[in-house]
Amino acid sequence: DRKRKRTYSSVSSLYILFQNLLLFDFILYQRCLTENPQMHTRAHMLRAVLEGIVYNLYTVLLALEEVVGQPKSILATGGFARSELWRQMLSDVFERPVTVPQAFESSCLGAAVVGMKSIGVIDELAEVRNFVGKTETYAPNPDHFDVYRELVPIYIRLTRQLKTEYQTIADFQHKYAQKEPETN
Repeated sequence: DRKRKRTYSSVSSLYILFQNLLLFDFILYQRCLTENPQMHTRAHMLRAVLEGIVYNLYTVLLALEEVVGQPKSILATGGFARSELWRQMLSDVFERPVTVPQAFESSCLGAAVVGMKSIGVIDELAEVRNFVGKTETYAPNPDHFDVYRELVPIYIRLTRQLKTEYQTIADFQHKYAQKEPETN
């Protein structure tokens, strides 16, 4: 009960649409979560969030493939690379092996390599390979292909269909961005 009160207290201190976060409250045509909270657990919600992020990454891959062709390999870096579940989801959705480099926080490493090239310490950006060791590769699970092959196109269609509504939400957020939060 104290945890619930603290949660509500922290929520009540936030202004409406604080940080521009809006949650669509119907999930795959199910009833609203507040009407039947037993239908979806926290684990369900978390998995949906994780999969949604992976689906979005997959759309980025599709766009890149149109420009540069299929990648030779996929390296998962950044904070999500710490999660075995995310790495496996990525491999399953991409239907390709995903390797986690030893230096999984690679943004800083990438910036350093670009800097090294710009001052002549290295000749080619490809030399980044000398700094990134492989730790573990995740193989895609073929048992998951059929489900993801159906879900990803649904995700892509919904994203496209909601594009104008996203702009409406952005306009709404911009309209109220300067408004001062109400005090309790």
